[in-house]
Amino acid sequence: MSDTNMSEEAAEKEFERWAESQDFEFDNLNEKNATAVAGFRKTLVKSFMKGTLVFNDDGNLEYTVSERSPSGYAGDKVTITSMTGKVWMAMDGYKDTEQMHKIVAAASAITGKDHSWFSQLSGKDFNLFASVVGLFLNA
Repeated sequence: MSDTNMSEEAAEKEFERWAESQDFEFDNLNEKNATAVAGFRKTLVKSFMKGTLVFNDDGNLEYTVSERSPSGYAGDKVTITSMTGKVWMAMDGYKDTEQMHKIVAAASAITGKDHSWFSQLSGKDFNLFASVVGLFLNA
């Protein structure tokens, strides 16, 4: 099996299709946000290329957790929905100094996974969810 299931060009187009469905605006970002968005985008494009991330017919992302995460997590297919008021409310209970808690709260709200589920993921898998949340917060 090949590591790449989709060309970079096709993966970029898939990212754009998903970003458009989310009404993301990338045109007038300040330098800090533009740099952050570029990194988040790169993470998602790589996952599209590998086939671990897909944009489904329901308008959601689906991510397959890699084999880097422990047994019981690896291979899980996780649906990632759009940002809703529930996400903002989930982050509201944390201080500005608790950024990682805010990210996990948002990721939990868009996936339905418990906060503790994210603590078991490999860094690469965790980064995918953090990147999706980062895009929602910066674009």
